[in-house]
Amino acid sequence: QLSDDAAAKFDAVVDLEEPRLVTVEAKGPLAQRQSAVTVSTQVWLIPGKDILGDGILLELPGFAVDLLSPQTHESIKLVNNEATLAITANVVMMCGCPVTVGGLWDAKKYEVKALVKHGETFVGEIPLAATGKASTFRGELQVSETGVYEIIVYAYDAGSGNTGVDKTTVVITR
Repeated sequence: QLSDDAAAKFDAVVDLEEPRLVTVEAKGPLAQRQSAVTVSTQVWLIPGKDILGDGILLELPGFAVDLLSPQTHESIKLVNNEATLAITANVVMMCGCPVTVGGLWDAKKYEVKALVKHGETFVGEIPLAATGKASTFRGELQVSETGVYEIIVYAYDAGSGNTGVDKTTVVITR
């Protein structure tokens, strides 16, 4: 059995007169809507037959990625024709478990990067490194042109295929 009394669950009693194919669906995490995914499965329910043990399992795969800085549509001024985009992201497992260097969910095993575009032009791919604070990754990019920049941060686990994404825009001004 995979689950225990502390696991998230939903109990239901369904009154059936004949076998019925049902779709069971879940969406989450609801507190991190930018990372929310929907998963579903189908199962036949038979009148008078319980689904025991682990029941019907739905797994929400991936990472919840939350771009902490820069803030959405933040205005950043060029100084001496240059500005530093300091990019910070929070990356946790979909269950909310922290990602830490050397921990159960080891930050060293994950690729966390920021993809930056200025208009339709790709500007760069910046690795974000674990900061030492649980689930926090950071990197920097120097920019020298004004305009709107799109920042897409992703986390990727090559071992499991888990992924997560968040994105924002910033405005570079003179």
